[in-house]
Amino acid sequence: MEAIEALEDGFALYDKNDRLIACNQRYRELYRVSADAMVIGKSFEDILRYGLKKGQYEAALGREEEWLAERLRLHTSYGTPTEQELNDGRWLRVVERLTPSGNTVGFRVDITSLKDALARAEAASAAKSYFLNAVSHELRTPLTVVLGYNTFLANPEILPTFRALEDAVLEADTNQLQPKLAAYNDDVKRFSKQIDTAGHQLMALINGILDLAALEEGTLQLRRQVVSLTPICKSVVEQLQADAEKKGLKITIEGNAADVFADPTRIRQILYNLVGNAVKFSADGDIIIRLSTSNDMVLVEVQDCGDGLAPEDQAQIFDRFGQLDKSNARATGGIGLGLPISRELAELHGGTLEVRSEKGEGSVFRLKLLAHRDQTEAAAQYR
Repeated sequence: MEAIEALEDGFALYDKNDRLIACNQRYRELYRVSADAMVIGKSFEDILRYGLKKGQYEAALGREEEWLAERLRLHTSYGTPTEQELNDGRWLRVVERLTPSGNTVGFRVDITSLKDALARAEAASAAKSYFLNAVSHELRTPLTVVLGYNTFLANPEILPTFRALEDAVLEADTNQLQPKLAAYNDDVKRFSKQIDTAGHQLMALINGILDLAALEEGTLQLRRQVVSLTPICKSVVEQLQADAEKKGLKITIEGNAADVFADPTRIRQILYNLVGNAVKFSADGDIIIRLSTSNDMVLVEVQDCGDGLAPEDQAQIFDRFGQLDKSNARATGGIGLGLPISRELAELHGGTLEVRSEKGEGSVFRLKLLAHRDQTEAAAQYR
């Protein structure tokens, strides 16, 4: 008995009449809902029925008799190992064999961690598949715009405004040249603006993918210097101001903060992602950027006026390739890399990026960085 009690797995032995001869404590722990029924001499079926009555077997709910018949058949077939889900979320591998004397020996192995790992791997695989599909779409869209508008610039003769200008030149009617030249110039500027917008969008997507690869490989290098956050925030606001105004949003900066010893390009990237998301997911109202210093920490908070996040969603938004509402991804754009990369960049600086949110109340993203004390000291700290 000492030997079976020393086992890490559940062990049970039933006689040729399928009545319990012995089981170890681990077996009782795994089936704690029906442990009271595990009395020496009790039949395997009676113990199963006790567990069914208590709702112990997840797959049996609503089909108890059918499940019981299947389980009894497997119990006496001594085939390949099976898996069993319990009502507390744990999974067991069930192995049963017939001994030479006609008894039935059973082992129970807790495989919950393995099942969880497989589920996470499957979720990651599905997320990556979605990511690759999204990348394909997001890269093709701006590239199509670039190539399409570039066709007009490469072949101006297909533009009605160019042909009108050409006709006026050939007719040498100077009174018509000026307005026709202006019309053609407007077309060129409009197409150029579309190409510029699509090109920058494409570049941002490519840079995001490259950043992700560098972070995974551990090759992303920070170029640190003493950085003032206020000018960076103002620059980010200026760049996003037009998009915000189109949606009736107002972006304001409040407070001030101590300098940090950081890579200004990467800090700007983090803030651009945070403020850009605030603009993207807010319908109207105010977006507030708050700067402050608390003890040795510099805080930058970006408060939006969006729909907010449910508690279960607040960790998911920092998952690579993750977007909470994939049906909304096309409308808002992006492939779910901004926040995960921003958090990893913050942590690479020795800081943190967190979110505080309530559904229907908007969100506050908080970037926390170590305040600059002495450049030499800070440099030594992050080597």
